[in-house]
Amino acid sequence: MKVLHFRKKDFKIIAEALEVAEDLTANFYKFSTSEWKNKHKYDLKTLIALNRHQVINNAFALLCRDTIKVNSIPQRITGVYLICLQDHVILKTLLRDRNLSLFPFLVYILTHELVHIVRFCNYYAHFNASQSAKVQEEITVNAITFDILKSVMIPNLSYVLNLFCKNNLVTQQQTAKKSVLVFGAGAMDGQKPPGGADHPEKAEYKYPTQNCTLVQFC
Repeated sequence: MKVLHFRKKDFKIIAEALEVAEDLTANFYKFSTSEWKNKHKYDLKTLIALNRHQVINNAFALLCRDTIKVNSIPQRITGVYLICLQDHVILKTLLRDRNLSLFPFLVYILTHELVHIVRFCNYYAHFNASQSAKVQEEITVNAITFDILKSVMIPNLSYVLNLFCKNNLVTQQQTAKKSVLVFGAGAMDGQKPPGGADHPEKAEYKYPTQNCTLVQFC
């Protein structure tokens, strides 16, 4: 069975969505351009550039942590976060729900990822936190993502937020009370979204490798 992946025409949309998500996140936290670029080191990869351990089937993206060599004297090594987009999961979700469109969907996904990165880089949260802390962190990031995007005038974005963000905020709060981890791409409480679309439901929280973490999408 052929694996879905982004095509050449999609990369322009990805770049535009990332630019919007960066601007919105930086403005929300009131970072200057230099603060944003110097303090928040990350890269974005799509399916074709991912290593085997970075490919999953139950989330829209995987957030990993890596190190890179910086050209300086003396040469030093610095940490960087990798946003690993899961093309096949994103595109399959779009095929299941014709009311979704790629640009607002990516703005939502990337904003959520960037909020995680901001919180890790500024020590608001720890990448390798305890399980109970991860549950609370996902609730926090979910709420912040919604606050950032709720007033943004992008066609179809409100549908994305209603479908994934609001539904999952309730689910996550219920999960936190029960101390049961239920994380994953568009994880929902078992109810079908509007229009009868069949989105991924519940997925187990796990570490594919020591330096990767499956992040929740609202």
